[in-house]
Amino acid sequence: MTVSIPAFEEKPRETSQSTGSAATSLPAGASFAGRHVLIVGHQESVRCDLRQFLARHGFRVSEHHDSTLALGDIIRAQTSVDPYAALFLDVALPRLSGFDLVDLLRGACQNLPTFVMVLGGVARAEQTLRCQASGLTHTLGVPILEADCLAILSRWQNVPSPEAKASGSPIAPVSPVTTTFSASILLVEDNLINQHVARTMLKKLGCTVTVANNGLEAVRAIEKSSYDLVFMDIQMPEMDGLEATRAIRSLEKLSGGHVPIVTLTAHALERDRQQCFEAGVDDFLTKPVRREEILRALQRHLVADAVLPQVPVTSPPSGSHMLSLVDEDRELLGHLAGILIESTPKHLAELKVAVASADFARIQEISHKLKGSMAQLDAFAAKSAAQAIEAAAKAKDLSGVGPHLASLAAESEALLVELRPFLPVGRVEPVA
Repeated sequence: MTVSIPAFEEKPRETSQSTGSAATSLPAGASFAGRHVLIVGHQESVRCDLRQFLARHGFRVSEHHDSTLALGDIIRAQTSVDPYAALFLDVALPRLSGFDLVDLLRGACQNLPTFVMVLGGVARAEQTLRCQASGLTHTLGVPILEADCLAILSRWQNVPSPEAKASGSPIAPVSPVTTTFSASILLVEDNLINQHVARTMLKKLGCTVTVANNGLEAVRAIEKSSYDLVFMDIQMPEMDGLEATRAIRSLEKLSGGHVPIVTLTAHALERDRQQCFEAGVDDFLTKPVRREEILRALQRHLVADAVLPQVPVTSPPSGSHMLSLVDEDRELLGHLAGILIESTPKHLAELKVAVASADFARIQEISHKLKGSMAQLDAFAAKSAAQAIEAAAKAKDLSGVGPHLASLAAESEALLVELRPFLPVGRVEPVA
């Protein structure tokens, strides 16, 4: 059955400013909890803006930055018990554009999601006209404005508006499901925060997880045991993920077999993806990874044991953005809080020492570690500062490091303040 949304008209956008007709808030009682949406876009900043907005309003958000991978995922999802309710599509995607995806999906799927086209660049007016000609009435411009997003969501609310009464129900709520895998997973990741998050999510999906802290440990693990799938970080000490992947593929030439390798990377550029594929990688996820992305990767490469209706949860979502990042797992968030509250001041102190001694390798190592931890918890200001420091250190530009140190320290402390209420009862903070 095809699910549709009442259409609304939007005039071509001439500037990035709000048109003034967009909604500024949602009616009391509007709820989107559990509705599954997918963002397909090649710009990390745009995906981040959309993800944060949608997550705040209760959506379950998945992401793809490769349109060809997204196409197969969407087709499979629309025939499953957990289809996407809406797709946010960048019209300027490489390989398959957003318009190409819409045309292919219209021919391949009976249960079509709602399409929201994300427009940008100098061709925005032309893109808008094409949307109108194709019957695509939901559009967003770049940069993403909250008022414009609210204007679209106001048409999807559970609270029946006059438009909804006249046109029927908007997005139909999706019944959550539990998918499990009796799979042996090798998780190769050097960042402790990312390790705990990915391992916890994989275990909840029924997987048995072995952790390797770098590429060298991963190769040794593959030599000793067999695994159903490998999640491989790229940038690690001793041996990076691409070198480890090449070594694993060399071993397979002698022993036979092929273990799927899914890279975990903060780099979403086409050249980075091409390097991954050339090394022998099968698939990749962009950090920070979320449960839905991990689940989709498992579904692409493994056979699930069961896909069952999820037992209804009696307690409502907490409303905490922090908890939403870890699937409302307070115990996991408390554990992450403890790690970060203890380790972050030490890393910042070590970073200052490295800067004072112009130790660029050490600056790069510490800032990379902080960048990964901050990104996992959506602390994007801190992550951006750490990323800028890392880039300056890589270029051996000490003058480019200093301006971002104070920002990193301040934004990191803001995150720790937000995390302190989640510390387990009885946990004593380390003395500075």
